[in-house]
Amino acid sequence: MARIDRNTDRREVRLDGVAERRYEVRSAAYAVASAARRLAAELDAEAERPDWLQPAWHGAPRAREPWQPAGRYTTAALGVLDEAHRLVAAAVAADRAAGCDWALIGAALGVSADTASRRYRTAAPSAPAEDRPAR
Repeated sequence: MARIDRNTDRREVRLDGVAERRYEVRSAAYAVASAARRLAAELDAEAERPDWLQPAWHGAPRAREPWQPAGRYTTAALGVLDEAHRLVAAAVAADRAAGCDWALIGAALGVSADTASRRYRTAAPSAPAEDRPAR
């Protein structure tokens, strides 16, 4: 009976970990969506202006003013990409907490299991000892 109780406790702890990781994935997804919405809103506001007031329509590169960021569109897109990278790391951590092995995660990412493990090991918890295959 003690063994059943121990396994039940482990399962509950694992489910709590999965739920926490799922929350992290959801939070990261909202951050990506928020960054993308900000970029889209900026582009919509810019599109409302006449062509001659839109920075993308200026012909030759001009000397930029000190308060104007260089590569505005690229900088804004990189913000969305950073949030997307955080989302992928959170998703990997959630999959690991749910018991997925590195081979499945690597296949989803299009890389080997070893590469996936090296890239995301610090973001993902290790699989519980009872789920690890014996070597």
